[in-house]
Amino acid sequence: MNDADGQYSALYRLWQVYLHMRAWGHPEYVELEPVAREQFTELVKTGALFTYVEDCKRDVLRAGVNVPDRWFDVLCMSRLRPDQALPKADTDRIGKILDEMYPMLVRLDPDAQPSATPSTDRRADGNGGMSDAVRRAGASLEWVRKGRPELAPDAASDERYSKDQYDYIREHGGPSYPLEGDRRSTVPAWDTWSRYVREYLRLTEGRRNEPRRGGTSRSAVRPEDLADRRRSDRGED
Repeated sequence: MNDADGQYSALYRLWQVYLHMRAWGHPEYVELEPVAREQFTELVKTGALFTYVEDCKRDVLRAGVNVPDRWFDVLCMSRLRPDQALPKADTDRIGKILDEMYPMLVRLDPDAQPSATPSTDRRADGNGGMSDAVRRAGASLEWVRKGRPELAPDAASDERYSKDQYDYIREHGGPSYPLEGDRRSTVPAWDTWSRYVREYLRLTEGRRNEPRRGGTSRSAVRPEDLADRRRSDRGED
């Protein structure tokens, strides 16, 4: 992972936290990525949100991203409660932070288009908001789905793509990422490809991946698992 990827990843995690907070308790919350939504709900219910945000803040600073102090204001988190929307003043303030964050995220990764709720006005232009990078990643996923269906995640899994699929593309190339003369792969790093694929799926599948309504939804991950995953992402043992 290069410096730009690290900076993008760190800032993007903070973006996701504020995005969920702004949508919390409002209809657009169901538009967010289902797994991330479940994880965020678990953080609120267990009271682990403050710790998670503090970790995000440290990662942003460690990555060398220069951001205004107000982006690190977590005052409104003390008022975040299950099944209770944030006060409008808080959601408006978070919305302004998101509007400031978005251009910085795009500068760090020009090919990325950070997922957003309908109310953040990131819905796109005539081509559906799909950048060339996102389109290529999506096409590569469709290619490997068709050619090697056995590499897809288990039907019982919530996952929509797999590392096995990515590794196959990396080894064999394909129309989107043809191998270079020395058979060197042209596919982006796993984290970047995954981000593009998630955006592709969001744009093409819409809300078909929502959890079923009614009944109790299981927690996607425990707070301690989130901490382990963050350490793994940073390459720590």
